Amino acid sequence: MAAIIEKRINWKATLLGLVVGEEMTFNKPSIQDVQTSRTWSSRLKKEGVYTKISVRGSVLTVKRIA
Repeated sequence: MAAIIEKRINWKATLLGLVVGEEMTFNKPSIQDVQTSRTWSSRLKKEGVYTKISVRGSVLTVKRIA
């Protein structure tokens, strides 16, 4: 479940909350959601939390790989 605050996604909490191998999808994400998820993915990589962010059509997929 994504951590949502005032209709916006808290990407740090969402990415940290994923278990290794777990995947989460978001339908029709905004451009801001995509950019913010990628920014937090890069920031958390320095802390050892590796995630894969992919956008295919109108679906944003977030998967924790380590």
